[in-house]
Amino acid sequence: MSLLENALHSIQIGVEDLASKDKRRIISAVRNIQAGTLLLCKEKLRRMSPDRDCLLKQKLEPVIDQGGTMTWKGKGDKTVDVQGIKDRFKSLRISINWKHIDRITKIRNDMEHMFYKDGEALAREALSDAFISIRELLAVVLEEEPVDALGTECWQSLLENNTLFQQEMDSCRSSLQVIKWKTEGAREASQEFTCTDCGSKLIKQLDDSNTEQDSAMFMCSACGEEPDIVPLMVAGVDDACGTEAYIAATQGGEPPVGSCPECGEETYIFSEGGCALCGFDIPDDAQCTVCHAPLTLEEYEDGSGLCSYHRWVADKDD
Repeated sequence: MSLLENALHSIQIGVEDLASKDKRRIISAVRNIQAGTLLLCKEKLRRMSPDRDCLLKQKLEPVIDQGGTMTWKGKGDKTVDVQGIKDRFKSLRISINWKHIDRITKIRNDMEHMFYKDGEALAREALSDAFISIRELLAVVLEEEPVDALGTECWQSLLENNTLFQQEMDSCRSSLQVIKWKTEGAREASQEFTCTDCGSKLIKQLDDSNTEQDSAMFMCSACGEEPDIVPLMVAGVDDACGTEAYIAATQGGEPPVGSCPECGEETYIFSEGGCALCGFDIPDDAQCTVCHAPLTLEEYEDGSGLCSYHRWVADKDD
């Protein structure tokens, strides 16, 4: 069986697992769909390998052939993991939207290690993200016709599931869009709200006519839980600022989010100078009492009314 056939069979079996009345096959469905999606990525690496499959290997080493030309050869039995695939795609300038593959992977991990409540709804959410990635990988990256590759029945099942999920997601999002969020960061974070009980992104307002953030009450359409805004916003800010946080952590720089001195939650977004949860921002007149320079959040939290330099001077004099 070829790598491409293996990928397509995994996706087809995943769709069949989800359609089964045996609820034990729900996790199997997510596993197969996620595995099939990653195998499509590996198929692209296989096709671009100088030899048969060197780009699939975790380790590569340069070799000189009999003609004196340098090429690359895979070493060992281990193949690239998800991060390895991302790195190879980046270096080879293969552009795809990793957001959906990351979501499928997260749902698989959540279902296996943390969440399992109303697993069918979560599996259908994974299938919706998978549909977008599968279509992109087959049609754009591999230049294969999706319906021919997967078969009409499997492709129609993917399409119908995605359509129904997107309709539900649009309904949930529209109920959140009417809210007058305290900051732009709060609005962006609301697009990342995830149920604290089952992990689904199908979060909506209980009263879709409410426009005030402080009055908003939420419900998960997947499992029926009513999560509080605090964990929703904390996790939403973390997800919305995830890229900036990763860059700051790996390449240096200031983190994008800090602890709000008003509510104490990790929802103060430095780039806009405001808290997504409570709306706190540093007063315009928050200045150093000595040099009148505007205080940073850390300096304001200190409570001395001094910038870091003059606080250092004061401590030194003491």
